[in-house]
Amino acid sequence: MRVLSKVWRYGLAIISCGLALALAVPLDSPSSCFFLAVMVSSFYGGKGPGVLSILLSSLAFDYFFLPPKYHLWIQPWSYPRFAAFLGSVLLIAVVIEAKRRVEEARRQIDAKYRQVSADALAQAQASEARLRLIIDSIPVPAWSGRADGATDFVNQRWLDYTGIAAEQALGWGWKVVSHPDDLDANAEYWRSVLASPGEDRELEGRLRRFDGTYRWFLFRVCPLRDESGRVVQFYGTCIDIEDRKRAADALRASELNFRLIVDSIPGLLCTNTAAGEVELVNKTLLNYTGKPLEELKHWSVVVHPGDLPAVTGLWSRSVATGHPFNVEVRIRRADGAYRWFHCRGLPSRDVEGRIVRWYNLLTDVEERINAEEALRASEHHLRLMTETIPALVWRTTPDGEIDYVNRRVLEYTGKPLGDFANNGWLQLLHPDDVDSTIRIWRQNTQTGEPHQVTYRLRRADGAYRWFDVRGEPLRDNEGRVVQWYGICIDVEDRRRTEEALRNTQERLSVASQVATVGELAASIAHEVNQPLTAVVSNGNACLRWLSAQPPNLAKALEAAERIVRDGKDAGEVVRRIRALFKRAAHEEVPLDLNEVIGEVLRLLQGETVKRRVTIETDLRQDLPAVTGDRVQLQQLILNLLLNGIEAMDPVMDRPRRLFIRSKRESDDTVLVEIRDSGLGLKDPDTVFDAFFTTKENGMGMGLAICRSIVQAHNGRLWAASGEGSGATFCFTLPLQLSPVS
Repeated sequence: MRVLSKVWRYGLAIISCGLALALAVPLDSPSSCFFLAVMVSSFYGGKGPGVLSILLSSLAFDYFFLPPKYHLWIQPWSYPRFAAFLGSVLLIAVVIEAKRRVEEARRQIDAKYRQVSADALAQAQASEARLRLIIDSIPVPAWSGRADGATDFVNQRWLDYTGIAAEQALGWGWKVVSHPDDLDANAEYWRSVLASPGEDRELEGRLRRFDGTYRWFLFRVCPLRDESGRVVQFYGTCIDIEDRKRAADALRASELNFRLIVDSIPGLLCTNTAAGEVELVNKTLLNYTGKPLEELKHWSVVVHPGDLPAVTGLWSRSVATGHPFNVEVRIRRADGAYRWFHCRGLPSRDVEGRIVRWYNLLTDVEERINAEEALRASEHHLRLMTETIPALVWRTTPDGEIDYVNRRVLEYTGKPLGDFANNGWLQLLHPDDVDSTIRIWRQNTQTGEPHQVTYRLRRADGAYRWFDVRGEPLRDNEGRVVQWYGICIDVEDRRRTEEALRNTQERLSVASQVATVGELAASIAHEVNQPLTAVVSNGNACLRWLSAQPPNLAKALEAAERIVRDGKDAGEVVRRIRALFKRAAHEEVPLDLNEVIGEVLRLLQGETVKRRVTIETDLRQDLPAVTGDRVQLQQLILNLLLNGIEAMDPVMDRPRRLFIRSKRESDDTVLVEIRDSGLGLKDPDTVFDAFFTTKENGMGMGLAICRSIVQAHNGRLWAASGEGSGATFCFTLPLQLSPVS
């Protein structure tokens, strides 16, 4: 469209010039015609077409009307005429262009004015809607009234609170929601407002809520004046002060209660002005110092002379800078004694940040000061003890870096503290202990579990000694590890002693077994004698059958077979006894625990008969197999059964019963219970101690050996006195054992 418009405007210039030329020739009035063409082109086409029409008109005027005609050059005497023509057309074009621009500017101004008017009207309408929304949304009831005080508008909050219609509230209808006792005060208030509308006035009154409840409100009125100063409108708000009035009542009661608290608090309280002068003290401070308030305004009289310069300087600095006042000072009591107090002072500031008052609390810290002095002495004593304790003491950071060792560590290793940093202490470990120690220490520092390990540590002379190392983490209130503390105890001598003790215990175990053989000599003889007697009898029978006439070979063969069977029985008895008491290597195999119990019971059959002991059993047939050493478990059960049998020797007034039970205690353990009817146990916890015995000729090793056997099988052994009489020994064994140590 712009291209077409441009073509049309320039075409208009050409057409206008052509028509002007056509009219100028017959009319012989070229100037007027060309002036008209320039006017039309400039007015309707604009500046570009106007310039084109000037150019065309000037060429046509020179070519057709100035001598020599039909030539484009001009004779000198025609210059004034051509200049006048050219100046005229240029003036016409300039005037018309100026007029066009003025008209265009006017049109733009009119359009802009119309747009601005429309926008202003829309904004005014939107502003009025927003204003009404704001007035209806403000969190207080609001209203407006005429110059005579009659209400002409109430906002939505007012209507929602009172629950009445807007028409009912207009005028003076709002009185229906005013408390009857407040009507006279309201009338007087309005008379004063109308009489002196220029003064700010407030009134407290009660308004009825939609549910019939009255609440206190603060009424505020603001007049709107015209240019002459006359009141044309009143605007007012009703601010709910029900909670404030209740709070004020509570505040008055609280102030009284606060005064009682301040006077009863077990501390010295005082307030000071912004300049630092004593303003008020509580009764506790008066009673402590024995001085009135006037004397305490010169508080230096009760401060210890040795503390006065420092306290005065700190207090002056706090008053000048506003920094909290914090000091420990000795204050003289009424009887003249001085006690330590911690004085803490904080400034109270107004909304602009200016200090208006100081509040100071003096807390008696005499006991704390004494305790701190005792603590410092204790810390000094503890350091001396740490340095002199006969062990190697160390401390590390949470990630395991050593930052302290006591003097004994330095003397033992011959190294300075710096050599222990960056895991330098690992260079002092025996090469065989480094990997296991690092693994355990890293695991403990990551999990926070107590550290326990045993390793060999190189002494300054190059010798290695065994140490038992224990470490415990120190945690903060949130459970994070902040330090590790540990101790290394030299166990070289103990390990050697334990090794000697193990050898001694092993020899004592053999001696106990030999003693058991002696005690069971009669039973063993009976066990062996029975099959041997049967062998002799069956041998004699075989001889008789063979010497008969004719020989009875069938009977002789039967007697010979019985001889073989009885000989095997005798060999089995000897094998069981030999296996029980020989020193053989430990062997782990799956075992039927009931079968092991049965083997021991057969071995003790003669002993139980001789001592008139009745054996009762309750052995679960579905008992799972356990993994263990048959000989050791036989010795365990044998010792416990013999212990129960011997415990019943003094019993004469009741039957001697020995009860044996086996059952599955849990999913992974088996329980064996042996209960006798003897005299019982006075202290079941000590019977397993080595060399403890209740027998006249006992060694005190039987039950200790039993405990060692059970522990070696990862089980548990305990004893208890019976409810009526006798004692009960129980032990548990796991169904699947870890490797036995």
